[in-house]
Amino acid sequence: MRRLLALIAVCLLLPACLSAEVRIVPVKQTAESSVSLPGGDLFYTYLLRQAKGAAGGPRRAKAAGGAGSRLSGTERQIYDILKAGIADVASGARTSTEFTVTAAELGLAGKMWTAAELGVAAIEAGGSLTREATEALNAQLCDLGRVTEALLSDCPYELYWYDKAAGGAVSALTYYSLGGWGDDTTIGFTQLVFTFRVAQEYAADGYASMTDAAKTAGVPAAVSAAQAIVRRHADKTDYEKLAAYKDEICALTSYNYAAAGDENTPYGNPWQLVWVFDGDPDTKVVCEGYSKAFQYLCDVGSFQSGAVECYSVTGTMAGATGAGGHMWNVVAMDDGKNYLADVTNCDEDSVGSPDQLFLKGVTYSGAAQYRRTIPGQHTVSYVYDEETLRQWGMDLLTVSTEDYDPDFMADRVVGIAIAQAPEKTAYVHGDRFDAAGMAVNLVFGDGHEEPAGHFTVAYQAAGQTAFRRGDTAVIVSAEGFAAEQPVTVSPGTLTLEGLSAAPREYRPDDTSVVLAGGTLSGVQPGDEVAVQIPAAASVESADAGEDKPVLLPPVPLTGAQADCYTLTLPELTVTILPASLAGAEAGFRDGVLTVRVNGAVLQEAKDYTAVSGVYADAQHLKAVLSAAEGGNYTGTAELLYAPEIPQVSAEETAVLPADTVRLGPRAFAGSRFAAVDLGASACTAIGEGAFADCAELRLVHLPGTQGQIAADAFDGCGEGLVLLLPEGAAFTVADGGVIREMDEWAAERRFFVLGE
Repeated sequence: MRRLLALIAVCLLLPACLSAEVRIVPVKQTAESSVSLPGGDLFYTYLLRQAKGAAGGPRRAKAAGGAGSRLSGTERQIYDILKAGIADVASGARTSTEFTVTAAELGLAGKMWTAAELGVAAIEAGGSLTREATEALNAQLCDLGRVTEALLSDCPYELYWYDKAAGGAVSALTYYSLGGWGDDTTIGFTQLVFTFRVAQEYAADGYASMTDAAKTAGVPAAVSAAQAIVRRHADKTDYEKLAAYKDEICALTSYNYAAAGDENTPYGNPWQLVWVFDGDPDTKVVCEGYSKAFQYLCDVGSFQSGAVECYSVTGTMAGATGAGGHMWNVVAMDDGKNYLADVTNCDEDSVGSPDQLFLKGVTYSGAAQYRRTIPGQHTVSYVYDEETLRQWGMDLLTVSTEDYDPDFMADRVVGIAIAQAPEKTAYVHGDRFDAAGMAVNLVFGDGHEEPAGHFTVAYQAAGQTAFRRGDTAVIVSAEGFAAEQPVTVSPGTLTLEGLSAAPREYRPDDTSVVLAGGTLSGVQPGDEVAVQIPAAASVESADAGEDKPVLLPPVPLTGAQADCYTLTLPELTVTILPASLAGAEAGFRDGVLTVRVNGAVLQEAKDYTAVSGVYADAQHLKAVLSAAEGGNYTGTAELLYAPEIPQVSAEETAVLPADTVRLGPRAFAGSRFAAVDLGASACTAIGEGAFADCAELRLVHLPGTQGQIAADAFDGCGEGLVLLLPEGAAFTVADGGVIREMDEWAAERRFFVLGE
């Protein structure tokens, strides 16, 4: 798209209030409107869009949308700000068409660029901002012409007040801030001021960038009043609606002779339909206002036959009100013919009042001209102008030579109506329509209805054989006409059949369970839906138990029709079996017994009960474990563990000299030592009763030699006495001439023989 941009750089003297380090330089850009806007009357089309939500009707040019979506960064930010302001002007909420966009709004407050960052040789030269610098910074900010064109393209109706024909119709003044001097100059952006010129008919007096609120504020009221007229006559036949629209317009306004007779009257509201529907009897219109108002009601409303279309045409007229340039309507009717409709000259005190120039036949006096002779009065003639002939063509402009017959459609079917809704209107994706209880009537041109002998029902999409999620209606057809029966269609329900959770043994702190199986069920034929079934799920707690609820993770659906369904997950349970105490391991330290199963430490009372400290043999104690009832373990276990070597203080320990070779009979009998240390001695024999009756003796540290111990050497010592053998030591027991193994002898006395 071509843009005509003129850049004018103006350097302003510094105001006294500004810091010597900050200079503000404005750069003005002007953009001519090079966008091809929709043809026809923008104000008319804007009103139509307000009433119907879109630029409807086969004759209406649609707004070129989507230009803004192609912008990005600061360009898109500027576009969004301006677009919101333009809409406010159109609705009358704002009058100024000067829009300011600040650096703060764009997130650029305080941002400064150097010449190097902009890729230019200098930011200013000779006391003026260089063109290269402004162009480079514009590239950083936005292409102002591109933003302007996007707005003109996307907002043609909202810009009905905009003077697209004026020179420099859009101007943009960008204020730059300069810091530093010479080679150290930096440049930043402070604000951008857009100005849109207002067309004369909507501009406030003396202002080119301000609308007249009285003119634009009347738009919503006009729309509301027109819609009320359409609603009042909604139940009438097509002909009755058209006649009612004519009568309503004639009752609301009168012909504006002053505007029509003064060629200096600026084009504006006397030519627009808003003065027809504004509720003010003092606001009058010329023929263009009548014609536009009539066409507007036809466009906003609807007709039973679906064949009625109204067109506004221009040319010259003679023999009635406002002779000369004229606008009237051509109406395509349900009998397949086009008819003259001159609402202006059907008004009170005009030659065609009340309906002599409304849907009447004419006599042709040439291909583009015809006349209507009103009985007993005047002959009114019409001639199309070249613009109308180019725009519409003679197929549409050729009107009937006979009057329209209001009874033409009286006995003809003009549509159908659903007289009784079906019993069932709520469906699920994949269901088929059930017509039980539904009654369909044929609607005739005079408004009466008769039951349809036969009707068919089809889904919304071609080839569709069942409801799909998102459907809102079925199409009911009879006698070549169609009507919609509203329905609601909920998503289909899918399930996972055969999905199960595998039982397993208890594992502390492990809440995971393994899933198996699972087949997606309920997908309608032809739908593409799949699911990725997770391999694992979880339970709320790791404790053992039967029928524990399984917590399934989210299971998303995929495929082209995935959004047509919801997935109902099965309610799974799993049994967490108690773990066996078999294989338990024991540890003993500082008098505390620790039990582990599969590396996990068990808690006494919660997981098991134990009888511990039971003598097993000369090297081990024994713990007898039973699983706690209702806990996480089952069965029993016997665990062997080495007793701890008693910790005895030096004061309680007798240390024998290194030269001790033999302990004679009853050498230390009855002593109160808690421990005896022979580790440094060379003792090879411990005689009869050497430590007899040493009731407090708990530990004997034997020497690292080979030797012999008398069988009664420790008689009278308590159970649990620990005989500590250093590595390499080997002792036997002399028992009445019989030499015995030390372990066997110690086991009989419930002593412990432990390695050091």
